[in-house]
Amino acid sequence: MSWKSEASAETDNGVMHWLLTWGLSKEQEKEVQNCLIAKVDSNAIVMGALTVEAPEKFLLSGKNKDLIAVLQGSLSAGAGIPTQPGGKSASSFRFLGKDAQQMEQSLSNLDKWDGIFIEMPFYGVGVWPSCAHPAFGGQNRHAERNQMQRMRNHT
Repeated sequence: MSWKSEASAETDNGVMHWLLTWGLSKEQEKEVQNCLIAKVDSNAIVMGALTVEAPEKFLLSGKNKDLIAVLQGSLSAGAGIPTQPGGKSASSFRFLGKDAQQMEQSLSNLDKWDGIFIEMPFYGVGVWPSCAHPAFGGQNRHAERNQMQRMRNHT
């Protein structure tokens, strides 16, 4: 939502709210189940979500550095990372002056949002403590940290 003062011809201010829900849709769950059956065997079953840990806030990245800078500078509340299936994260942005005008223009040209990502780095806990599962290319963070410490000690 944006607004103009009576004396202004251009947008003065704006607000935007994001509500993110973490998890898979029913269609995505079926797709995962079908992929698992194709890769493993017909008896394979997806048992549910893995318990994860995450940093306190999500990150924004992508090609449009100007738009990302406006978003990061205008974030007024939120940016939390949900860690439970179906968990939600609400974020609020308040745009002033030129930032409000830039955001209004970007929303009328959605190509500017192409390649902008919300990054939520998760770490598995429980079954695979402090690491991402190796099947997904993860590495044990403790082993990685220990290797870096050994390298520092030798320099």
